[in-house]
Amino acid sequence: MRTISCAHLLGERGADVTPAKVARDMEVFLRPFLSSAGDDDDGTEDIEKLRNIWYQLCKNAFDLALMLRRSRDLFTWEFLEPGQEVDTREATILARESLPNTAKGAKGPGAGPGNVLYTVSGALVRYPDHSTTRRTVMEKAQVVVRPA
Repeated sequence: MRTISCAHLLGERGADVTPAKVARDMEVFLRPFLSSAGDDDDGTEDIEKLRNIWYQLCKNAFDLALMLRRSRDLFTWEFLEPGQEVDTREATILARESLPNTAKGAKGPGAGPGNVLYTVSGALVRYPDHSTTRRTVMEKAQVVVRPA
């Protein structure tokens, strides 16, 4: 998901953008969070590892953005709304919030898939040739549910 978000940013910023520039921008933005805790180790080795990870993320995103530009398909992230009934073809249930005094496996509330409490990760959806009616869920959303 982060790679696709980074690819989106690369696509919006124009032709002069390179993965290295975006990685540097990320570092500048996050620099206040990278300060060391005051011990003898100044954290430069960890920051260097992080720079390499950021660069690789941006390089992958750049490659993905170039590949998607040639595609006639539309790819989007879709998040299920809280309270929406879960369709198990489009979402994976990570956890269930249970009701008190409900027996495991009992019929009634909590027996079905349930309703979305919140979405942890959205679904990657492909719309072939920018179609608004045909869609393919490439990666299911990950949700936490409560009984219906």
